[in-house]
Amino acid sequence: MVAFIIGVVCISGLLLSARMIYLAHHDHIRYHDIPVSLSRKNDEAIRVFFISDIHRRTIQKTIISAVEERVDLVVIGGDLAERKVPLSRIKENIRLLHKLEAPIYFVWGNNDYELDYRKLEELLEVEGVICLKNESEMVELPNGQSLCLIGFDDPDNSSPIVELLDKPVEDMPMLLLSHRPSAFEEMAESIAGTIDLVLSGHTHGGQIRIFGYGPYTRGGIKTIHDTPVLISEGYGYTSLPFRLGTTAECHIVTLKGV
Repeated sequence: MVAFIIGVVCISGLLLSARMIYLAHHDHIRYHDIPVSLSRKNDEAIRVFFISDIHRRTIQKTIISAVEERVDLVVIGGDLAERKVPLSRIKENIRLLHKLEAPIYFVWGNNDYELDYRKLEELLEVEGVICLKNESEMVELPNGQSLCLIGFDDPDNSSPIVELLDKPVEDMPMLLLSHRPSAFEEMAESIAGTIDLVLSGHTHGGQIRIFGYGPYTRGGIKTIHDTPVLISEGYGYTSLPFRLGTTAECHIVTLKGV
């Protein structure tokens, strides 16, 4: 009987491990519609492909080919890589994202600094990725729309002086790109109220949740300071290639006029 119980426990453990490995590599595209005041009087929506927390993973070609909509902007929300991830894999991932035929913007996550960050900066520049490190940029899109992107550095490495960031001279959507959602939570409400949408990650949704419980809440659209905040559960994983109760995901965010 004891041997039988041990055998059942071992088989159950193997099956659970196999399930967690499958979930960690079974990709999803999440679709979100966000109402904003667009800067031009036309019906063209703005579509953003958002991916965060890639870590050690190689982006699958199938997830890129599954994107059928026009993409106006690609955003990498930090933790593009981590310690010991080769630059060749990072380059491969970036070049795959370029197949979406849209400009790519990047903000730093905490794990990105585990690499030689100077070499990573050089790679990003060579591969045509625009890095926003406590900076803002007005982006003009081919469809006639424009928007303001604000990119935060990881708070363990520097802190933005939000009041000094460039502000748009005309009405346009303002998107904050911050690897950690906590950076927005800690902003003064008077400043946070000017932001139309926050794109963030970092938490992995807890990555492994036991009976629904994990170290962080699930990802999704949250409301903070009366502003929608998209907290991605991330494309990759940290420590172990396991997920349970969370998903490996990236996002198509459509900004629609109100």
